[in-house]
Amino acid sequence: MFKRAITSIAIVCLLAFASCGGGSDEAKELFQEILTLVGIPPEVITNICQTTKESDICDGVKLNKLETTKVRSWQKLTEIGEGQYLIETTEPCEPILVELTDADVVYDNGEFYLKFSGLEEGEVTKELSILKAMVDAMYLSDNGLSAIRELNNTESQNKFYAVLYRDLKININRLREIGLTRTQSIRGTLKEMAEELKNYGVDSNLSNRINSCNNDLVCVDDILNELSVRLLIDMSEANFIFEIERDNDTALSVREVICEEKGDNPYLPYKLSNLVDGKVTFYDNNEKVIAIPSNAYMAITPQKFIEDHTFKRVACPIQSDGVFGSECYVPTIEKEDILKAFNDENEVFDLYVFINEYKPEYKRSECNEDEYRFSYSESGTQLKIDQMSNIIVHSSDFRSASEVEAECNL
Repeated sequence: MFKRAITSIAIVCLLAFASCGGGSDEAKELFQEILTLVGIPPEVITNICQTTKESDICDGVKLNKLETTKVRSWQKLTEIGEGQYLIETTEPCEPILVELTDADVVYDNGEFYLKFSGLEEGEVTKELSILKAMVDAMYLSDNGLSAIRELNNTESQNKFYAVLYRDLKININRLREIGLTRTQSIRGTLKEMAEELKNYGVDSNLSNRINSCNNDLVCVDDILNELSVRLLIDMSEANFIFEIERDNDTALSVREVICEEKGDNPYLPYKLSNLVDGKVTFYDNNEKVIAIPSNAYMAITPQKFIEDHTFKRVACPIQSDGVFGSECYVPTIEKEDILKAFNDENEVFDLYVFINEYKPEYKRSECNEDEYRFSYSESGTQLKIDQMSNIIVHSSDFRSASEVEAECNL
């Protein structure tokens, strides 16, 4: 169901006077958001800062306690709880660097770091985890990871994250030992571990295997020990990584977040987080479950916008496990109207799946998407928010863009 905590603007915008490299103060927006450590011990964090895509260092003095800093464009960083930090910045799209010091890393005085993409408009919190570092580096896709992040047993969850963190450190040591630099070792480790996680089903069946253990932690340990064998870089893999990384002197690369100036394009996509709790299952014509098509989105259109022929909708990427709604996109110019509609308890919604590269300026009336139209015996496709957790789609529901266009032109 709809998360009522979502507000019209998930990142709080304030007006601040900040000097960002220039000699005079100028008015800039100050963005606030919460950074949350996941699976990384808070005590090993020595600094969090903004950096650039060309840099892997925090300019400034390391902090014994993360209370305040004015490094680069950061205005303030405040620890608000164990592993949680409130950040305020005038440049939210710049990458985030997390510096760690752990005695288990035997090189560089135990110092290493993880790099993350900048803050995206609409995010309520920014996760800082090894998984997220892999996603932001584009070694893993975020689609399908929700299940492994939400295991049924808390102790199983902690064990999974502990294996990732332990093996990350071991692998950094292995690659530093054969002569790679710190940056090369971190990059090679994240990329190799991400590949092994994909091969072991981190985005598909790994969560089911762990959950099937219920409270049997010996069973969980057996699965995670098998995973760890795959995650640990052996000498042959280390030598292969060495050949790839030895001449790569660039900084860690992360997916770039673009901050557009307001008013440039009212149809720029605006991300809404945790809008609905939805799930869809695809069946073939023999009633067998089939894989979710790639580039599949659930289009959700409030009935009021069908009746007024504006066709304002949200587009929610469908993950490989069929889950949708944790992130949805809407043209910026329409976000206020969409949020009001989703807050209306009496509103009903039209749903269909479309297969296409999402472009926020596309409307239902433009008839330019491959789609699956499905119906329900009692309500057609008009559903309330709490009726979206068990959507069923059949192969026979598919209509190509050309078929849809022909129908629209009738």
